[in-house]
Amino acid sequence: EWKLEYGLTDWWNVLASVPYISSHYRDDNTDLLRTGAGDIYVRTKVRLVEEPLVASVQISGKIPSAYDPNENPIGDGQVDLESRLLVSRAWTFELSRDSPARFVRTPALGVAFVNLEGAFTARNEDQANEFPLYLEAGMTPLQRLMLVGTLDAVISVKSTDEQTEDIAKWGVLAIVNVLGDGFANVFRQGGPTVNVEVGYNSIFAGRNTTGGFEVFAKVGLFY
Repeated sequence: EWKLEYGLTDWWNVLASVPYISSHYRDDNTDLLRTGAGDIYVRTKVRLVEEPLVASVQISGKIPSAYDPNENPIGDGQVDLESRLLVSRAWTFELSRDSPARFVRTPALGVAFVNLEGAFTARNEDQANEFPLYLEAGMTPLQRLMLVGTLDAVISVKSTDEQTEDIAKWGVLAIVNVLGDGFANVFRQGGPTVNVEVGYNSIFAGRNTTGGFEVFAKVGLFY
């Protein structure tokens, strides 16, 4: 996934992202492989307050560029407009570490954080409008390791006969800072940063999805 984020000021930024997806679908009658760019997202975010917590409003739109009903679709064909409120709080503390060169203990920066997001997504096709909700909390027990727990849910707003996609899942993930300083989803200080994530999500509620799970790995380069 290619992402670009640019700060117009210290309180207002714009974002764009385009995933590159390879999807393979196979059953008794069909074998479809499709690779290409996925749906395009454009966003703008404004910070409302900075203390005692950070609160921002984000407006986003999704441009459906990757849906073809005659092929293996890598998008859903939806035009989505979303407004999102993001609230977060972080705390820093000192970690102690051994310095192999001098065999002395030197301080390192640790962080703990909580993020809460709530949104309304308006969709133009068959799927119903939605209220996405997201909660995550994490900390760095070691300077280059972050552990995170998440709760992720979508509540549909059905008006007529739209298809609903209600779902709720919990997850855990470990993020390792391989190169650079810090973790891009919380903080970093200058220079290129490489993060590797490994995680597990378990779906505990949702139509025809109870008992599902997913395991994933990500590599992110930020500069």
